Amino acid sequence: MSERGIVESVAGGIAVVRLTRNEACGRCGVCACGSVPETMVLRAYAPEGTAPGDAVEVEVDRGARGRAQVWLLAVPLAAFLGLAYVGRSVVRLGEISALALGLGGMTCAFVLAWWLDKRCGWSERPVARIVRGGAGCSS
Repeated sequence: MSERGIVESVAGGIAVVRLTRNEACGRCGVCACGSVPETMVLRAYAPEGTAPGDAVEVEVDRGARGRAQVWLLAVPLAAFLGLAYVGRSVVRLGEISALALGLGGMTCAFVLAWWLDKRCGWSERPVARIVRGGAGCSS
């Protein structure tokens, strides 16, 4: 998916790009909302010579959304269901105790995802790359 935006800043080959929301934004979900509801901000790999104020075209990485869904939805859900099942069926805990065990496992999975993100910086990585900039992209 290609979108047009304006470069706000560039550091270390990574640009912060402000995009204007469009009809496809409801389905995408990989960029963070800006302070104005009609705009959003994302990080993109920037080619040499990209400068603040440049009008650019960015291509969004579709895989970023899937990776986030695995870490923030699938892993905690699997931890909850797995531990609740083990607690109820294997250890023969009561329903409330098995539920508490599952919730504890889900909480641990969320904490693990948060800790790994802080350690590895996944949420700081670019989710797009600039494919074209300059006069060819007027906003």
